[in-house]
Amino acid sequence: MRVNVEGLGEVQLTTRDDGSCEATYTFNEKGTFKIKASLEGWVEASGEVEVRVVDYREEVVRLFNSFYASAKEKFNGLVDEMTPREMQSTIMSQVAPAKHKPLETLTWTFEVADYSLHPIGRREYEDAFLSIMEFWS
Repeated sequence: MRVNVEGLGEVQLTTRDDGSCEATYTFNEKGTFKIKASLEGWVEASGEVEVRVVDYREEVVRLFNSFYASAKEKFNGLVDEMTPREMQSTIMSQVAPAKHKPLETLTWTFEVADYSLHPIGRREYEDAFLSIMEFWS
């Protein structure tokens, strides 16, 4: 199998008996990259996918800020000068208790991402993303 990663070049991979193979890449820059794979031989196949390489800390902050902008249009009393906890408290006073947990998770995840040096990875990004989805559902 041949795999070409845009900007990193092409490699030839050996497939296992079950037809699978794997490769690991390290991206040193953020951005969108195309990965193309093709298999030649007893069967011909090819495919292409785009992957987005991000800094999860930046993405958690972006998600929170996007949520805040949307919330300001929907809820009363939200202003730019509020802290995340003030925003949370203001929204909680206007929504059903079932919305409190996802809002707490989003606020806490944002605070860790924006105010600390703790590592922020995919799990924290997913927590923030899924909290927003649950809140708006």
